[in-house]
Amino acid sequence: MTQRLATRVEGSTLSRLRKAARELFVARGYHETRPQDIARAAGVANGKAAFPDFAEQAQTELLALMGERLHSVRGHRERWRVTCAALFPFDDDYPGLLQAAFCVTR
Repeated sequence: MTQRLATRVEGSTLSRLRKAARELFVARGYHETRPQDIARAAGVANGKAAFPDFAEQAQTELLALMGERLHSVRGHRERWRVTCAALFPFDDDYPGLLQAAFCVTR
């Protein structure tokens, strides 16, 4: 297999793992989702890499959201207010993602 084809296959597999992880974390929650559930849903042999990858992706999404919201906010009290106002709806909209974002272990 050429390097380009191998990279494309790996990227495709990772995309399927990410999509399956997101769906399962939202549906079941972070702690109720096993790597083999993710792998089965994605149609691949092993889903262990999906946990840290997905957690990092969720953290990146959350940090981007917070960066947008906090860009022009001044003062620590206002920053806390805006932070909380962003976290709770994020958790409501994407159950399991917030918990995953705080579970990055790399």
